[in-house]
Amino acid sequence: MPPSRSTLRKTPRAAGSTRPTHVSLKPKWKRLLVILALLLAALIAVRVIWESHQEFAALTVQLERQQMDAKRRHRSQANEHFDVLLKNGEDWRQIAPLARARFNAALEFAAKQGLDTEPAEQGLRNLPAATTIAFDSRLKLHRVARVASAHHIDLEVVTPAGEPISRLSTADFRVESDTGTPLHYAVGAATVPPGGFNIALLMDCSTSMTGPKLETARDAANNLVSELLPQSRCKLFSFATNVVPLTPWTNDSVVVAEGLRTLRADGHTCLNLALATASRDLSERPGKKHLIVCTDGKDTTAAVPIQEVITLCRTHAIAIHAIAIEGGDIDHDVLRRLTRESGGSYQIANNTRGVVAHFQQLVTKLSRPIYRIVLLTPGGEIPAVTVRIGEPASLELRVPLHGSTR
Repeated sequence: MPPSRSTLRKTPRAAGSTRPTHVSLKPKWKRLLVILALLLAALIAVRVIWESHQEFAALTVQLERQQMDAKRRHRSQANEHFDVLLKNGEDWRQIAPLARARFNAALEFAAKQGLDTEPAEQGLRNLPAATTIAFDSRLKLHRVARVASAHHIDLEVVTPAGEPISRLSTADFRVESDTGTPLHYAVGAATVPPGGFNIALLMDCSTSMTGPKLETARDAANNLVSELLPQSRCKLFSFATNVVPLTPWTNDSVVVAEGLRTLRADGHTCLNLALATASRDLSERPGKKHLIVCTDGKDTTAAVPIQEVITLCRTHAIAIHAIAIEGGDIDHDVLRRLTRESGGSYQIANNTRGVVAHFQQLVTKLSRPIYRIVLLTPGGEIPAVTVRIGEPASLELRVPLHGSTR
């Protein structure tokens, strides 16, 4: 029977025993070793984390630099593109609708990219304002002609009453192709001979007109008639001591030219009688009436009071246009009064060159203003274009380019 726990006793080891002795560590030393091991592991982990952090920080700096470089390149490219848009607007300034489109594109781009929008806004402010055109105005096409590598498009803008509108500028025009092809064009003013005018042409053949004055006046008048006929009708009168009708009413410039060749200088100056005779003849004509008189002197016969001529012209809406040639005895006050009260014009020619110039100015004055669009078409491949006037466009006209005259 085993002994009970209460009867056990610890037997002391005999002296001189050779049995090995085991050293046992105390618990505090074990804890110390565990702590040291944990500290070592923590130091290693800290080093690994620190090195990883350093690598991450370096990578972050590198990425930030790359992003900054990319932003700088993007901003530089944006500025370059913005400058190109602004330059396009300046290049197209003569054609304001195109310039306005470029500046608007630049303004929108600058706003999206965070750039300064002031240059684009300033470009828009510097453009001329588009003209407001009445809704019921009309565009009339006169002619389309192929000239070398360009098309000339002649058109007229008229009011509802048929009167030409001549105040438009290139800022009011926009020309677009049906195919969307970018177009290069310019717009300028031109004229076409009037239709339905009645022109009484009075040529002074008094003695003082002898020599170069009469010859130059005859040639200048011939040029005027050749440009205004056959769209209008003309009747030629000469006056000196008497008034002589040299042609019937005609739209044939050759007939008038033949009458001009018969002019000879001799006699006095029955200016008032000539004006009254031509005015009475004009008063019976339908349509617009113009009386053109070329003289170097004043009335010397007193056959008709000047007020009678003025009354005739006012009653029948006859405009008197006078060309006074210096070198004679001209009554400038009377001629100015005649032209002013009849709604005509007065020009003073100091020499023969002035005579030619003033007759040519009358051609321009009596002609109808039109607009000529010079459209570059080197290949001639554009079938048609659309012309728009006003902004927003209130008038529109499609113009075929095939089959145009040369």
